[in-house]
Amino acid sequence: MAVLNHNRPAAYLLSPSVYEAMLERLNADLRASIREGINSGDALPADQVFAELTSRYAEPAAGASIKATQKSAARQPAKSSRRPSGKRAA
Repeated sequence: MAVLNHNRPAAYLLSPSVYEAMLERLNADLRASIREGINSGDALPADQVFAELTSRYAEPAAGASIKATQKSAARQPAKSSRRPSGKRAA
């Protein structure tokens, strides 16, 4: 049974047996994923994993992002504040 809020599903009510079956299936899938990970090969040290993630996804240095913004602004043509001829202000 779905509980609606403004005609959209907000919650679902399940019988205890359906809920337990869902939990058993999720736990079985989780155990299988863990087993697959363990059997996939040698583990990497956490320091190595975090160093790789940091090098891939690190924020650019504050000065570098400001310089990039300035370069981008310098490449864009200046915007004119004049209205195109032939048009009148309303």
